[in-house]
Amino acid sequence: MKKTVIIVVGLLLCAAGVTVIGQKKVLSPKEERREVREKRRAERIANYEKFMDSLVLSRNFQFNPTTFQRQPAGPMRQIMNPAFNVGMWDGTADITLPYIKGYVPPYYVTIINYTVSDLQGYITEQTHEGWMVTFSTSLFSASTYTFTFEIFSRTGGATLTITNPWYNPVQYTGSISQLYRRKFILPDPSRAAVSAALSVCRSGDPRTPASSGGFFPVQSDVRLMKHSVFSTCGALSFIACAAVAQTPQYTLETSAADSVPQTTIVPVQQAPVQVVEHTTVYEEPAAGMDRAQRRAYKARVYAAKIDSLVQSRDYMFFPNSMQQLPGGMIRSIYADYFFFGVFVDHVEVHLPTERGITQCVEMLNFDSMSVRDYRAARVQWGWSVSFNISDGNTLYHADFAVSTAMGETVLTLLTPDVTMRYVGWLWNKRVNDPRYRRMD
Repeated sequence: MKKTVIIVVGLLLCAAGVTVIGQKKVLSPKEERREVREKRRAERIANYEKFMDSLVLSRNFQFNPTTFQRQPAGPMRQIMNPAFNVGMWDGTADITLPYIKGYVPPYYVTIINYTVSDLQGYITEQTHEGWMVTFSTSLFSASTYTFTFEIFSRTGGATLTITNPWYNPVQYTGSISQLYRRKFILPDPSRAAVSAALSVCRSGDPRTPASSGGFFPVQSDVRLMKHSVFSTCGALSFIACAAVAQTPQYTLETSAADSVPQTTIVPVQQAPVQVVEHTTVYEEPAAGMDRAQRRAYKARVYAAKIDSLVQSRDYMFFPNSMQQLPGGMIRSIYADYFFFGVFVDHVEVHLPTERGITQCVEMLNFDSMSVRDYRAARVQWGWSVSFNISDGNTLYHADFAVSTAMGETVLTLLTPDVTMRYVGWLWNKRVNDPRYRRMD
């Protein structure tokens, strides 16, 4: 009898434990919504990590740099030109990057613009934060360049380190994205295709051009083809007229040391009210160019736009970081309404600044109608612009260093109290202008 009672009590206790464990916690509607949001965010992060893993393993991705720095302690420089990137696809690397040469001062910036397929020692290794991708190539030189990508799967960020036995390592920071290979519809013999299509439209011949240059008859029951042919002919004729009308109106030269485009411009010293006209920049069609030629052409056009902007003396500087010199803390600027405007007859200043040792942030907000000693000089890496302005009895000195290759613009502003260094980019429109956009 005692054994029976003990067995029954044990069974009851087991049943009670199962019942307590099986009970589901009753959540309030607010807690349920919170759990749904947390689960949704976790799924998005997991899907993004899978997407990044797929890009790396497929060897089909693009690295988009935003900054680069000479190691171990060189100044960090920003890259504003969106044409710089490294594309990896099918065992081939499309490399377009600014690169710092020199083992001892003076260092100088050159442009790497190559398409290489002889990648040696390509290694993909998974880490606890993402992936490490390493390969080497000669870049058509006598030395070896080693590229090391450190890719972070959760954030999509990446760092690229280029090492060479003759120069200091150069490190880039940026992001990883999917590589979209562009397909040009009009190849090199585009004029023949356009003329053939136009001749078909004029003659009314119910035939369409074949890929080999011949023709094949169209079935009579396909009646919508005529409208498609006329639409295609109209579009091709418009493209042909635009291609004929676009002729370059400026002269550019490329130095033998690197592929940085350099326009032939004499350094100028402008009076406060003197206006230099814009340089009209016409873009040529990219048909018939290979990838390296298209990248070099984009660099030339980008440099010509910056040259035109500086020579017009009608531009605005938009900062994205500031630093008190010497050795102050670098602060990021996220507000888009700060600017330094240089115009023909005046200067507008609306910038944050710091006050002495306390590093309290103050605002510079004034217009100066007194612009003195304006000098704009063409240098090897871009432009050097300097001038003096005054706000009442307070004198300021501004010094711009504009890179035509990267688009980086550094403003050094000397005030009576401190010296500030701003890094940003140039454009000729205000932020609230509907046509406002970056030079890309």
